Amino acid sequence: MKRPALLAAAALLGALALPAGAEAGTRLGLLTCQSDGALAYVIGSSKDYLCVFKPADRGAAPEPYVARLDTVGVDLGITGRQDLSWIVFAGSTQPGEPASIAGNYYGVSADASVAAGGGAKILGGGPDNGFTLQPTSLQAQFGLNATAGISRFTLEHAPKGDVVYKP
Repeated sequence: MKRPALLAAAALLGALALPAGAEAGTRLGLLTCQSDGALAYVIGSSKDYLCVFKPADRGAAPEPYVARLDTVGVDLGITGRQDLSWIVFAGSTQPGEPASIAGNYYGVSADASVAAGGGAKILGGGPDNGFTLQPTSLQAQFGLNATAGISRFTLEHAPKGDVVYKP
């Protein structure tokens, strides 16, 4: 009885965390990330990702990022490889503005798998709380798990020389 109420509260809080200005803005590009997986801690988890942002402007070079996804909520099991992708929107952009999407994003996560499975993460935040990450489809993952909770996704530029994910 308590679990559905907790999940509903988590979903509501996550939706409220999305910045209103970025919900229907300018499409900046596609962010694709990959993780080797992790062990869940029952009430939360942390996963590291290698990411690539491909700007919508075809003349702009792809940007490598590293990321960490921390989720608090119901999180049981273990996952193997996990592939995520989001369309990146900005509430508004000005010509000449830096296009870095590095920053902290907050929202809701839900996923499940038995051998193979999927899920979705809807996140908002970034620089000046002006970005939204909208899933392009369900994520692909492998393992045995169930997750529902509130997430923080920390996205940073990859240090030079780091191995980056190349989708």
